[in-house]
Amino acid sequence: MKKSILLLLAFVTTSCVNGYSRYYTQYVNEVFPETENVEAITVSADQYEEAGKKLISQNFIAIGESSFNGEYQGPTDAINQAKKIGAEKVLIASNYTDQQYFTVNGILTSTRRFDQRAAYFVKNPEKLRFGFYYELLSTDDMTKNGINYGLKVSIVINNSPVFDAGIVPGDILLELNGEKLVNLEDINRNATETNILKFLRNNKEFKVTINIRN
Repeated sequence: MKKSILLLLAFVTTSCVNGYSRYYTQYVNEVFPETENVEAITVSADQYEEAGKKLISQNFIAIGESSFNGEYQGPTDAINQAKKIGAEKVLIASNYTDQQYFTVNGILTSTRRFDQRAAYFVKNPEKLRFGFYYELLSTDDMTKNGINYGLKVSIVINNSPVFDAGIVPGDILLELNGEKLVNLEDINRNATETNILKFLRNNKEFKVTINIRN
């Protein structure tokens, strides 16, 4: 009897814990003041990554993320965590994983468990020099395009210099002012006020002029 009561108390205590707070990881060093109003965006688990990229393309920065598996917790808990850390938007997704069974006082009971994630965003206050995120070329990218250098664009920030020049995700940036691009330092080192950017799209090379913002 005593053991059953302890198991029940442990279950109730665990159920009351805000998983979005307990399993939160901060991505940035900056501490933001608490916010009063937070926009919650709920999506399916398979839309989570793309929805995050869309927010980043609107010049929002991800400042942290919560990730855990447990009994379903509604968006209110994620919103409360967002307010506490100073986020302006919170992206929420959950996915059913399994049902956990246990016995209390001889009675079989169960709880449904979900993988739950939330990403927290604030608006980027800084002016954008170019305005894109990139990833290094994969082996497949190199083989397919016959190159061993370049930066593959993953996200373009709306209304940024790169956006205005017509660059889109999937483009491979090859050269800036005649210098090959291998990493972000190559861009910072070779950038001037007015730049000629050479890029690859669908196996064809193009050049555009980009005026950066200081």
